[in-house]
Amino acid sequence: GIRVHFVGDLNLLDESVRLAAERATAATSQNSRAVLSICMAYTSTNEIMNAVKQACEEKYYECKRLGSCGTKNGLIDYAANVERKDNFISLSDIERQMYMRVAPPPGILVRTSGESRLSNFLLWQSGSSLLYSPSVLWPEIGLCHLVWSILNFQRNHSYF
Repeated sequence: GIRVHFVGDLNLLDESVRLAAERATAATSQNSRAVLSICMAYTSTNEIMNAVKQACEEKYYECKRLGSCGTKNGLIDYAANVERKDNFISLSDIERQMYMRVAPPPGILVRTSGESRLSNFLLWQSGSSLLYSPSVLWPEIGLCHLVWSILNFQRNHSYF
C-alpha cells in the first residue's frame, strides 16, 4: 500500500537506475497508505531552481497560448489583467513544480552525526520542521533514536 516517489533530478542518474526508479514509481502510483520519498541526485538548490524554471515556462506557454488565440499581445494583456503584477508567478505556481510536491512538509527532520545544518536538503519544506540531531552516524541509528525524536516532536508540538 506504499507509494514510492523518487525525488531529485533523475536525468543525472544512469539510464538503468532511472528506468528502475520510473518503473517503481509507476508500479506503486495508485497506492495511498503512505508515501516513501527516496532522494537521489537531490539538492534544494536544484529543486528550487527547477521549480522556478518550470513555473516560468508554464506561465510563458500560457501567455503564448493567449497570444495565439486572437489576443494581439498575449503577455502584455495577460499581465494587465493580473491583480498584482508582482505576483505574476505565484507561490503555488512554484510549489506545484517542486520535486517534493507529492508529500507534506516533514514534521521531523533527522540529521545524524550531531550536525545541526541541513546541507542543502529540503530547505523549502523544512521551515517548520523539528530538527533532530542524534550524535550517532546513520548506520547506528535505531528504534530508540526514532522514538526519542517522536517524543521530542510531541513535546514541542503539544497540540498533537
